[in-house]
Amino acid sequence: MPSRFPPRLVRAALFATLAGFPLGSAMSAAVPPRATPVLDRPAKPRLELRGWVGERIARNTDNWLLRAPQANPAMLQMFRDRDREPHRDLVPWAGEFAGKYLISAVQALRLTRDERLKAHTQAFVGELAGTQGESGYLGPFPTAEGMMGPKRWDLWGQYHVMLGLYWWYKETGDAAALAACRRCADHFCRVFLDGGKRVVQAGSEEMNESSLHVFALLYAETGEPRYLALAREIEKDWQTPPSGDYMRSALAGKPFFQTPKPRWESLHGIQAIAELYFITGDEQYRRAYEQIWWSIVEGDRHNTGGFSSGEQATGNPYDPRPIETCCTIAWMALTLDYLRMTGDSRAADELELSTWNAVLGAQNADGRWWTYNTPMNGDRKASAHEIVFQARAGSPELNCCSVNGPRGLGILSEWAVMAAKDGIALNYYGPAVFTVAGPSGRGVTLEQKTDYPVSGAVQVSVTCDAEEFPAGRSERGSW
Repeated sequence: MPSRFPPRLVRAALFATLAGFPLGSAMSAAVPPRATPVLDRPAKPRLELRGWVGERIARNTDNWLLRAPQANPAMLQMFRDRDREPHRDLVPWAGEFAGKYLISAVQALRLTRDERLKAHTQAFVGELAGTQGESGYLGPFPTAEGMMGPKRWDLWGQYHVMLGLYWWYKETGDAAALAACRRCADHFCRVFLDGGKRVVQAGSEEMNESSLHVFALLYAETGEPRYLALAREIEKDWQTPPSGDYMRSALAGKPFFQTPKPRWESLHGIQAIAELYFITGDEQYRRAYEQIWWSIVEGDRHNTGGFSSGEQATGNPYDPRPIETCCTIAWMALTLDYLRMTGDSRAADELELSTWNAVLGAQNADGRWWTYNTPMNGDRKASAHEIVFQARAGSPELNCCSVNGPRGLGILSEWAVMAAKDGIALNYYGPAVFTVAGPSGRGVTLEQKTDYPVSGAVQVSVTCDAEEFPAGRSERGSW
């Protein structure tokens, strides 16, 4: 796609030409991809972020992630209570809370390697899997509703739970977590492939149809053809009104805000377009994804790096309505996949803009709470106050943004430093030490000394064994 604006001078991804450098976990998929990511997360990097961002990451772990489930026990109790009477009065998206929390915890663990957090998350995964119904159901709503309850975002909630379990498995190799994830996925297949129902019939289309994303990931991981079959059926549902019709709209050149479903939840479903591109190599998926991503950059990403106005795309980046934290997290996830797909450093620019402004602006300085809305004028309120209607008795801090906001920091584990076919891409600028494996398996260490973004001066020292570099390159260098 042609350049829409000149690249910023402050960033050019640093490539150390290390021949044969291994790509990340996506390359170990059971189904060999037809299109490989240009950039991907290296296998088991060691990431030490220092300075202000490092402090915020530590406080997020100490003051939120290690405390949230005990301080807000309804996060898991609502799953245990699904069939108790009288039925619990839950918001339609209540099933997402546990999954979003788990995703945040896994990403934070990748950043910190904190043994306390690892043990804590392992226990949380065990409790979450222990609430799974006999059918494989992993939601908080009455079993008799069969995932088709009125105005429920039930498939959406289970999507986040499955994604969290999948990521925990990818990080730790916990086979029990993958088994629980697959039992839930198999339940979906029985209902929507074998049971004569369609996902579009579950309503709340942009939310429930976003479950397509995890089925594309699971197919790539396991090779189970039913997962791809269900993904294809949901892709067909996109074309059924009032669904979002994302592919056809994008290929016709329409910006995202002009699609039938321009709410932020659609972005998680659109992530599946990237995964289907990697699975199939079909260039239509790539063209559609680029069209959607660029249309948001040009018409809906605010000057804070936040996305959405009143929880959806409007085509007006100056729209003063709330910029929800969950919406920005979805935008960053979409942008990460664009960076993986293209290697375009302007996607790293977008992630940087969102991190330093929207994400750090959404987090309280002590890490104890996150906002729902981080507006352009800087007026911030704790989500536990502004969207308190989502809370359950005895769980006053439980809401969508409190469990999802930490992903804005955790996603650094996937884009700060990435692997390329010919080397390493350094995308994050700030005080840090990153160690990744070179082609021989030995560590390559990148150390940054900088006060960035206070100034633009960044010194990067590269340390490794001499044989890690091709002949003629020095053992140590700095830029």
